[in-house]
Amino acid sequence: MKNTNLSLEPKVKVNETFSTDDYNLFKRLEGNRVLNMVHVKRLEESIAKNGMLQIDIIVNENFQVIDGQNRLQAARNAKSIVYYKVCRGYGLKEAQILNENVKTWRKIDYLDSYCELGYGEYVKFKKFMNDFPYFNFSSCEKILQQISSYRQDTVGGERTTSKYFETGNLYIPNLKESYVIAGKMLDIKPYFEGYNNTTFVSAMLSIFRNKEYDHGEFIRKLQTRGSARLEFCQNMEQYKLLIEEIYNFRRQGSKINLRY
Repeated sequence: MKNTNLSLEPKVKVNETFSTDDYNLFKRLEGNRVLNMVHVKRLEESIAKNGMLQIDIIVNENFQVIDGQNRLQAARNAKSIVYYKVCRGYGLKEAQILNENVKTWRKIDYLDSYCELGYGEYVKFKKFMNDFPYFNFSSCEKILQQISSYRQDTVGGERTTSKYFETGNLYIPNLKESYVIAGKMLDIKPYFEGYNNTTFVSAMLSIFRNKEYDHGEFIRKLQTRGSARLEFCQNMEQYKLLIEEIYNFRRQGSKINLRY
């Protein structure tokens, strides 16, 4: 292996591993994936503990990073040596192919990582999941953020993006209320096996916001054998229509609209 700076050589040798601590040698390839700072932090801690693993960063002849941006940044942060290999002619297409072959991080992976880094909102999220193991990840996310629609672009009054969870910007507006909501969902468990279904949870979150809704009255209706029964539906609107029908069964006084 050579410990050299390729920029000083008249000809760049390809398919040979080099090493350097000159981080400014490398350039970002426009259009490539952004850094995953959680992954960078974990790599940095690993380097500090175990040293830099000899996994080559792949660059093209212009030293644009095709694969290994996170490893490069971690090495920079840890002031560690960088191992790299030059693949002449590589560009964005090759970078995308390499990225596709890398295991995609799931939200649970981000959760574990941010918890490891001590991010408070993520620690609360994980504890909530442990307290309510009956709900899947998506249902927990909706209950904690009290969002009933995937299209909602605000959380707790703050504008967010579809990648807020992955970028470390999780915000739990009212943890205490989320526990109350989870308790209400458990009230339904004896009457419907799909009580923890993500779509059903979304429908109930929408209904809980209705000021005319009385949870005790709904549970009493579920206990009444003469009323309609909860059953699996294809979407939120069907669930809300069914819930409204059950809620209004033999109801004294005016019927309540729970769909809007």
